[in-house]
Amino acid sequence: SEKFGPDYTVDALHRRRLTPQGRQRMIAGTLKRDVKDVTAECNPALRPICSYENPHLVRYLYKLSLSLSGKVSKQLRMVHGSKGPIQSVLKPLVVQVKEDISEDGALLLNLRPVASYRFIFYSALIFLLSYLSGINPLLIFTYLGLGIA
Repeated sequence: SEKFGPDYTVDALHRRRLTPQGRQRMIAGTLKRDVKDVTAECNPALRPICSYENPHLVRYLYKLSLSLSGKVSKQLRMVHGSKGPIQSVLKPLVVQVKEDISEDGALLLNLRPVASYRFIFYSALIFLLSYLSGINPLLIFTYLGLGIA
């Protein structure tokens, strides 16, 4: 690995690693970092639970996504590699998980956005309004998802 000053080194995969001195400066707040250089290398479904998410739902949906991803892996590859109205709706729910940057990585169905309180509120509101108006709620979700409405 190549050393860049006393604060960090860069390995063969171009990832920055803090040195002990850089770690101490980061803790003290004296190390300035470039926000544009910070990227997440982890599975987005495993990031810490945020205040705007239901913790029980996040955990349940992660287990469900692992189970479903194994069963529908061929379909996930098809959605990830194609273009169209349905694929554009489903593409944010398919995440490529890379254990190592040099590997291809597996595809995972990411149901975590469904656990946000905002999604739950708007879904309940759509169901309530559709019930009161007599319209099928699945029809409303289809129109919203395809961008027709």
